[in-house]
Amino acid sequence: SENRTKSPSKKKGVFRFKVSKCVVWCYYSPIDKNTARCQVCDKHVLHSSNTSNLFKHLKCMHPESHSELERRQAAAKAHSPAPPTVRQKTLHENESQRAREITLSLAKMIVKDLQPISMVEDQGFRHFMKVVDPRYQIPSRKSMMAGEIPKLYEQTQKTVKDSIQSASTVQHTADNIAELLTKITDEWGITNKIHAVVTDSGANMVSAVRKTCWKHIPCFSHTLNLIVKDSIKKCSAIVRFFHHSTRATDKLKEVQNQLNLPQHKLIQAVDTRWNSVLYMIDRLYEQQEAITTALCLLGRNNMCLSGEEWSHIKQAIDVLRPFEEATKEVSAEQYVTVSKVIPLVSLLQQATTSAAQSNSLASQLAAQCKRRFQNIEHNHTLAASTFLDIRFKNIVFCDSTNVEMIKARLITEMQALPCAETPSTRHEAAASTSTATQGSPAECSSSKGLWREFDSRVVAFQSKRTANTDAHIEIRRYMEEKVIPRSEDPLNWWKKNESTFPLLNKVAKKYLGTVATSVPAERLFSKAGEIISQRRNRLKSENVNMLLFLNSNLHQVHDPHLSFLPIHKRGTSVLLGL
Repeated sequence: SENRTKSPSKKKGVFRFKVSKCVVWCYYSPIDKNTARCQVCDKHVLHSSNTSNLFKHLKCMHPESHSELERRQAAAKAHSPAPPTVRQKTLHENESQRAREITLSLAKMIVKDLQPISMVEDQGFRHFMKVVDPRYQIPSRKSMMAGEIPKLYEQTQKTVKDSIQSASTVQHTADNIAELLTKITDEWGITNKIHAVVTDSGANMVSAVRKTCWKHIPCFSHTLNLIVKDSIKKCSAIVRFFHHSTRATDKLKEVQNQLNLPQHKLIQAVDTRWNSVLYMIDRLYEQQEAITTALCLLGRNNMCLSGEEWSHIKQAIDVLRPFEEATKEVSAEQYVTVSKVIPLVSLLQQATTSAAQSNSLASQLAAQCKRRFQNIEHNHTLAASTFLDIRFKNIVFCDSTNVEMIKARLITEMQALPCAETPSTRHEAAASTSTATQGSPAECSSSKGLWREFDSRVVAFQSKRTANTDAHIEIRRYMEEKVIPRSEDPLNWWKKNESTFPLLNKVAKKYLGTVATSVPAERLFSKAGEIISQRRNRLKSENVNMLLFLNSNLHQVHDPHLSFLPIHKRGTSVLLGL
């Protein structure tokens, strides 16, 4: 037989090996696992467990035997049945629900974590997915940008559009020119719903908003930034010295280690972020002893701060802490912030005024606050937002006459609401009718006789109830309500009491939906810088906008797989992406 199999044997030290079924073994006899003897010339041929050398020996030394071998191979291949093709079952996008779920989840991960689209082609990611599910076929970068992500964008865009179309007013924060603002609001169909635009105090931005005939609110955080920058002298020279000198940095670490101080790096201030000045001087004060020692050892005694200067730094830290707290309070985007502006200004003025007697910086800050925040209670948008926040109401106002003016304007706005019959009047009318019909038979019959005159007066009195009367009643009723704890959400309170204040509730949602700063929009621009990187420098502008939009608004689309994401529905404050 041509396909001989030699099994190993233990008799008398003779070794037999199981050889391949390849027909080349018809011309050889195995000697050991690496050597065979040619049956034509008795020469030993090394094969190292493969047949390449065996074929080569026949071809070079025995051409006739090699030709015979090729004929035998052809005949064996012709008579042997073709092996069945084993096809691994794969998950095709169009065939498997599981594959579609994985692809959708992959798209959401990319936009939520701002990952580069090219990650689907990375070796590490492909190996990871092969371990997770070897049947899944990873889509290409092109198919992700042309298919799944645009689908996700259209779905999220529809959800956001439905949300803002159902809102009575929409607040939009942006840092662009008036034409671009109008173009974006027209695209989203909210031009006639814009209640206020929050920007910094730049002359071009204020002018652009005025050209659109929208109400402008200066960014509270930006104003705080100007106040602090106008009042504090930086200590950045010391920080620059240690940052630019490797020798100085090493010396500082050495001294920190000797003094058992935390080996924290010094922080350099950023011109556009005043709180970085606070973090810089706070770190300087923490490392006061180490910095002084290191400067002396490096021969930089002229850069050392005196005891009085360190005292001023400590005073600056103490007086700037409230400003940092206020900045963090109003820079959020997941809860109501606009109603906090007036209370925070009042608290900052109290803090700086009380410290002004012994702190020159506090005195300067108090003067800046007075100059930049003068007449802030006369800003109706801010004042109305604070008044309609059930946590504050009229408690934080310094001038009681302003509160009466706010009430009057709110009553006017409620009277102008397009509702001929309010829910409260419908409810009371129904209750009155129900009471009348549930009376005793004698009372019902007597209404046609003796009580007829009285019943007609009741009907006439109820018909005189107008939006004007209801507006006054709701304001009076609201003033009698107790304030809620500051940690609670005023929007939830208004939602629970919507039936009690049907008119005032609509006005409250309009004002409380305004954001206090332009920080959320600035965060959006920062994320754009994360997207456009060295790995993603060929993205088209429309793709950048799509990724930014999804990153900011994907949480509004209900998805049980995204339960780990915080869902905060403010309803009226939306980031559209520029």
